[in-house]
Amino acid sequence: MPVLSEIRDEVLWLTLSRPERHNALDHELVDEARALLEEVSTQPDVRVVVITGANDEAFCAGADLHLMSSLDHGALHGFLVDCRKLFRAIAETPQPTIAALNGHTHGGGAEIACACDLRVGCERTTFRFPGVSYGMAVGTWHLPHLVGLPKAKELLLTTAVVEAGEALRLGLLNRLVPSVRLVEATQQLAREIAQHPDDAVRATKALLDRAIGPPLVQRFYRELYSNQDRHSERTLQQRVSATRQARSKDLSRPKPEP
Repeated sequence: MPVLSEIRDEVLWLTLSRPERHNALDHELVDEARALLEEVSTQPDVRVVVITGANDEAFCAGADLHLMSSLDHGALHGFLVDCRKLFRAIAETPQPTIAALNGHTHGGGAEIACACDLRVGCERTTFRFPGVSYGMAVGTWHLPHLVGLPKAKELLLTTAVVEAGEALRLGLLNRLVPSVRLVEATQQLAREIAQHPDDAVRATKALLDRAIGPPLVQRFYRELYSNQDRHSERTLQQRVSATRQARSKDLSRPKPEP
């Protein structure tokens, strides 16, 4: 099962579970996560949704490069659209959503985290938005609202890694706790929210999502259509293949004698 689900005191925990691939996104994980989110959106007994990862090193390493390098142009386009539909599904889940970031949160993993309403991290948490290096515009529909426009431009255009302490200062993280307390602290935050009347919580979330700038859906599709208009998947295919070839060469090099 690429996504594990468990309800704890009116809080649904979804765990991305491809630990051998650092919870990288593939077809099965994306489809199952979307299906679970669609199902939970109609469940009044679930008050908050938490998303976390099953690997001590990574929350989610982004889209699976091995998978993407094996897809033709049409299949790659479809997979990327499905990934973006998952990000939108998270953002539009009527219940508040919290990302419990147990490690590296890169690429599509960072998109998942930023699509959530709140983010709790630990000392292992890092963020990176590498989309532009693969020919893709990413993060433009949510990141400026979290860190401000100038910082969003810096993070998206340089693809710099953001460490946990800096992420807290910038507003990428709402709370930063020791890794041994991540689950406990996230559940506590979820319960702080769940104690309030559900209709008021959902209404407040919906109103806040429409409070600043263009509607979320408009921002989302503006980025999606930009990538489609530029046929960015072709550049992505080239960059993914080059990255895999470079990694293969590194692995094939003889290691120096100790």
